[in-house]
Amino acid sequence: MRITRIKQSCFVIEWKDITIVIDPYGIKDQMDGKIADIILVTHSHFDHYEGKSIKRAASSESTLVFPKSVKKIGKKWKNSMNVVGIEPKEKVEVRGLTIEGFPMYNIHKLIKFHKKKKRFCGYLVSDGSRTIYHAGDTDRIPEMKYLKQENVDIAFLPIGGYFTMNPEQAINAAQDISPKTVVPMHNRLKDLKVFEKTFKGENEDIELKCLDEGEATQI
Repeated sequence: MRITRIKQSCFVIEWKDITIVIDPYGIKDQMDGKIADIILVTHSHFDHYEGKSIKRAASSESTLVFPKSVKKIGKKWKNSMNVVGIEPKEKVEVRGLTIEGFPMYNIHKLIKFHKKKKRFCGYLVSDGSRTIYHAGDTDRIPEMKYLKQENVDIAFLPIGGYFTMNPEQAINAAQDISPKTVVPMHNRLKDLKVFEKTFKGENEDIELKCLDEGEATQI
C-alpha cells in the first residue's frame, strides 16, 4: 500500500489496483495523472472538502462517499460521478472494499466545532485482509475503544489540538485502537520530532509514520 500525504488530512492511498483520496484538499499535480476510484469526504469544512481538488482527482467513473447529513455534497456531484451517502456505523461496498462510517465529533472543546448531532464520518476501509481508519476531525471519543477488535492496520489520527484532539489525546487514542501503524495528520506543528519521541515512549508496539506534505511511504 502506497500512501501520499497531500495537505492537512488529505491522503492518496494506492491499494492494490484501487486509488483512494480521503478529504480532498490541496490537490494540484501530486497524483501524477492518477484518477481516484474512490473519494471519501469526512465533512464539509473547506480544508476537507475542496471542489477544485475533487475535480482534479475524479472522473465520471469515480465514486464519492460522503456523510448523508451533508446533503449538498450529493446534490453537487451526482451528475459528475457516482455518489454514495453514509451514516456513522453504516457500511457500503465500493470496488470490492467495505467502507464503514465511524463517529466523528468533539467532546472536549468549549465550542464544539464538530457536533455529534451533525453525524459527520470518519471511515474504516477494509479489503478483508487489511483495514485502515481515517478519523477525520475528532476528539478521542468513547467509540474508539471498539476499534481494537477491528484489527486496524493503519490509523490516520489528527493531532492539531484545537478543532481536534491534541497530541497527548492522540497518543491515548492510539492505545485505545491499537493499530499496527499511526499516521498523524491535521497537525499545527511543522516539526513533529517532539511528538514522535513522546509517542514512541508510550506506544512501543505501534509504528509511527510522520509524513510531510507531498511525502509518500509504503506500508
